Parts: sequence; structure tokens; C-alpha cells
Amino acid sequence: MALYQRVSKSVSINAYGAGFWNFFNGLERDLCSSECQNNAALYENNVGLYSYGISTHNVRTLVLDGDAGSYRAVVNDTENSGGWQSGGGVMAAYIPTLG
Repeated sequence: MALYQRVSKSVSINAYGAGFWNFFNGLERDLCSSECQNNAALYENNVGLYSYGISTHNVRTLVLDGDAGSYRAVVNDTENSGGWQSGGGVMAAYIPTLG
């Protein structure tokens, strides 16, 4: 599946509040028993990007960051669980350090 959000080569971006989820059948998730999608947001080659409030359901990686095809998972659902009965991820803020 495609990404929900991609921010590339941008400067001074504040992204607030995003909810991403895959369709599933009931709380038992009959059509999708685990993560249905690998990645939600991709941030690449940005300067001064700050992302606040991402919530997902059935998505393994909330945020990928990197450049030129070299990406790393920086926010994932297992370390940031919540928001749904099961299978959800919640990120309060992603503020990358300056390198």
C-alpha cells in the first residue's frame, strides 16, 4: 500500500494531527489480523520538520526518516501503542535532532 504522508526536501514544516488507519472488519479484525501496512509517514531530506500527533491502526511504522532511499524506522507501533483496542500506535511528537 502507498504511504499516507510524504514530506520531502522541505524547510520549516510543522505538521499537526493526523489519523491513519486501514479498513478492517470489526474489532476482531477478521480481514487483517496484524499490521496491514508497513509504513505511514516518510520524511526525507527536510530541515526544521516537526510532526505532532500521529495516530494509526494496523500500521507497523508510524514514521520513516532518511534520505536518498536510505530510510530508518524512527517511530513504530510496538513502542508507541495506544489509541485503539488493539493494533494502534500513537505518537505525541517527532522532533528530529539536528546533525
